[in-house]
Amino acid sequence: MPTPMAKDTVLMYHFPRGTTIPSPSPFALKLETYFRMADIKYKSDLSGKLSKKGKIPWIIVDGEVVNDTSFIIQHLNKKFDIDLNKHLSSKEKAIAYSYTKTMEESTFWATVTYGRFAENFSWFLSELGVPKIAFPIAKLTLRRRIMKSMWGHGIGRHSPENIRKIGE
Repeated sequence: MPTPMAKDTVLMYHFPRGTTIPSPSPFALKLETYFRMADIKYKSDLSGKLSKKGKIPWIIVDGEVVNDTSFIIQHLNKKFDIDLNKHLSSKEKAIAYSYTKTMEESTFWATVTYGRFAENFSWFLSELGVPKIAFPIAKLTLRRRIMKSMWGHGIGRHSPENIRKIGE
């Protein structure tokens, strides 16, 4: 059961802090940056507990569970009447939206996911503080799951060279 939170305080579930980076999840970094920019009170649960959808990060705010950073930000923008893009023109908002989607749908998969899970999985596990003795099990479970997701997304069907080109 989650810790009771003050009204309007967000409880964010995500991975433990890395040894050299604040989070191994770029989506957790995105969400924490949003919280700071929007001046939203939040607490972190660093247990790595996955949501019911099997994803991380996710939040609880005032008893309501919200998954996926895009939906979380939309939900909190509406709840707290926030518009970080209000100073942008319609054209600039469209460009910002396109840039965000490009980062999330192509660059993320080609650089972060492929780079961490296909090419540098041991580094990723070290960042999470996983004992080396558990690396083989993690490769059989977590890495296999991520690689399957990459295949389902479509990027995992490309050669390493083509994946790197997509990320450029």
